[in-house]
Amino acid sequence: MKIYRFLLLSFLLIPGAFAGQIHEDVLIKVNGMVCDFCAQAVFKVFEDYEGVNSVEVSLDEAMVTVHMKPGASLSQEELDKAITYAGYDLVSIKRIQSDHSS
Repeated sequence: MKIYRFLLLSFLLIPGAFAGQIHEDVLIKVNGMVCDFCAQAVFKVFEDYEGVNSVEVSLDEAMVTVHMKPGASLSQEELDKAITYAGYDLVSIKRIQSDHSS
């Protein structure tokens, strides 16, 4: 009987363990990206950052979206350095924070 209570309690608490964890999405407007090769250069640069969960590149919108792991962040200086290293000009940065469970 104790094991059933433990399992029930575990299932009720597990979703709560992730609620409240904030993750950040960073939208970076970039000048100079025009092809898939450009997108790959940006992907490769952000792969080296431990806190990066995934990266999306929209060539049509000249936008790079960096999805951070919960609790992780990159400074403006790190973002500028990464985009510049990839060979492009950073135009603007917008940060969006949301609850991990949403």
